[in-house]
Order: sequence, then structure tokens, then C-alpha cells
Amino acid sequence: MYGHSAAGQGQGHATAYVRMVPWDERPGDEETAPELVRQATDAFKQIKEAKVYAVNRSSIPSLGETGGFSFKLQDRSGHGYEALYEAREALIKAAGKSDALEDVRPSGDDEAPRLRVRIDRIKARALGLSIEEVNATLTMAFGSAYANDFTRGGRVLQVLLQADAPFRMQPQDVLALKVLDQQGEAVPFGAFPRSNGVPGLPSCSATTAIPP
Repeated sequence: MYGHSAAGQGQGHATAYVRMVPWDERPGDEETAPELVRQATDAFKQIKEAKVYAVNRSSIPSLGETGGFSFKLQDRSGHGYEALYEAREALIKAAGKSDALEDVRPSGDDEAPRLRVRIDRIKARALGLSIEEVNATLTMAFGSAYANDFTRGGRVLQVLLQADAPFRMQPQDVLALKVLDQQGEAVPFGAFPRSNGVPGLPSCSATTAIPP
């Protein structure tokens, strides 16, 4: 299931469910569900490009997804994200040394590379471009844009426009875009923006509802 996991939602999240064979076909102690979870966890630790966790579903349906408990770490003094991140990592490291805890992990997204694009509005207008057209070009290329509907097999499906994956993977792909000006001519995107890479969170949930 793409786009969703116990840690959050987004393009970098996914969940997979594994159907196990009946108990009488795996009689050994090394084939129990907890042991298979442990073996899978050890294997997943070798993956450097992603964080993958193996969990055993709750014994009681609808009572949690993975069992255990949830802990919320709050920045009540307003030290900022970096201080909160360091405190989280220190807490997880300390939990890993405890014999009473196992497989303690954070929820949510870690930092990931982001591209910040600053549009020179004055220069864009001087080139005969509208800011709406510039934003629409970015949205269509790196997000998606709704075009229309069509029917197939008795179902109404949407047509969404988006640049193919090889053409939206690198920062220079932004500068390769072209925007139509008021005369209908293509203007290279690199003629008016500035871009730079910055680290950051893909998404961040915040709340001011802190109980006393």
C-alpha cells in the first residue's frame, strides 16, 4: 500500500502485509511470528536507502497497529526543530540500551533534500510571463494537474498530467522547463529563477494545543 505507513503519509511511505503459512507448516521455534519479525528486522537494517521495519500485528483487532506504546516529545521551551531532533535521537539511543524496551523507533519523516526555487517576479513579468503560468508549469511538472475525465469499464477515471520520472529527478530539471509567454512563445525557466538545495522535512505536523 503506497503513500501510507504507521510513521505517516507521503510519497516516501509504504506498507506491505505478509500472509504467513499455517502453524502446522512451520513447527520450528525459528519460524514463529516474533522470530520471523526479528530475522526480517536484522535483514532490513542492511538497507541504507530507506528505513524499513517489520512488526507483528496486534493480537486483538482494532487495538493498535503494532502494539507497544507511543511517546510524544514536546519542545515546550521553543528551542526549535534542530534541538528537538537531537533530543529525539538521544532518547532513542538511550532506549536502545534498555533491556525493558525493544525496537524503539521514531514516527514521521526524517530530513530529506529539498529544492528551493525563488522566482524573480520582476524579471518574469519583463519576459511577458504571468506568475500563475509559472506556478502552473511547476505544479504540472513536479506535482500533477487535472486535465479531464474519461470512462472505462463503467468507471469514471481522471486524466492527470505530470512530467515523466526521468525528467523531474535532478535540480537542473527545473531549469530545463519552459513557460509560455503572452505571445505563446516558450521562455526557458532558467531565465528568471534562482534555486538552491536545502535540507528539511518533507512534512511537519505542529500543534499549539499543549496541555498544562
